[in-house]
Amino acid sequence: MEGFAGKVLLLILGAIVVEVTRQIVDYVKRITPRVEYSSLSGLPVDVDDKHFCSYRIKIKNPSKKKVEDVTFHIRASKNLIKTEVISKPEGLEYNLIDKDDGVDLTFPYLKHDEEVVLKAQVEGRYYYSDSLSISVTSPNDLEAKAIPYEVVQKSSISRTLFVFIAGFIFASVLFFGWIWKINTQPSRNQTNSAVYAMDRRDIVISAASAVGLPHIAELYFTAPEPKYFEEGDIAYSFAAASNNPQEIMKYRKLISLTLGSEPTMLPESQASLFYSLGKLDLLASDGEGALSDFRNAILKSRAIVEAKAKMDAKTHEFLIDKGLL
Repeated sequence: MEGFAGKVLLLILGAIVVEVTRQIVDYVKRITPRVEYSSLSGLPVDVDDKHFCSYRIKIKNPSKKKVEDVTFHIRASKNLIKTEVISKPEGLEYNLIDKDDGVDLTFPYLKHDEEVVLKAQVEGRYYYSDSLSISVTSPNDLEAKAIPYEVVQKSSISRTLFVFIAGFIFASVLFFGWIWKINTQPSRNQTNSAVYAMDRRDIVISAASAVGLPHIAELYFTAPEPKYFEEGDIAYSFAAASNNPQEIMKYRKLISLTLGSEPTMLPESQASLFYSLGKLDLLASDGEGALSDFRNAILKSRAIVEAKAKMDAKTHEFLIDKGLL
């Protein structure tokens, strides 16, 4: 029994030494100028004979020291990549510079725990890649590391206290708990593709690609601030100009796919899209479908329907005639 207790105590002491060592290593890492970066691919999209893929890129300074004069080079052909910064600390300056072999993102500095998120749209040969090739340069002494797009963060302080206190009070419990933890802890090197969240641009581009409307995909691909609210009006204007029954059905499906892909869409945007669906139904001489879509629009936001109908005499007359307004 004494031999078993000695082994358990050795394991506990070993765990404590490992934890203390890890804390020291983490401290050294925090005081060393350091940047971390990661990228993750989203949903590929086909537009005509071209292939596009969206990427999310995260850049962060996890060290305690301010990092100065750092450049991130995102590798891709100049004509095949479009990048934009979608999230950054207030007041942080940066430059995006197109190069023949990609894009340079430069910062005069990055403070402790500052994080920047970019979006990149890449065409062509990078279509099937899970991540982008990124390199880091700086005239200063700097450590750069590629990490998974999302890393599970844990409280090192709580974990250390647990090891020290529980290790001495309940040695046997800690022994079996420690073994269980090692066997069940998820790998920190795995990247979960579910962390990539499609934004409104991606959803509309994907829907436009699915129904065969490349010009809509291109509009949302290049739009600086695309909105769901405007999609229905754009779709109806194109459908009315073509007056082609097959094209009208494509635009109807485009809006339906968008509505079905974003359950958290604002009611005002939903009302606007349902209103446009109703107008497309009228364009296709589908009175019953129009009645159903206009009812859905009113359920989402009567104010939106009333405001839009004021500028559209034909639709306003239909709504009055059906007792919806």
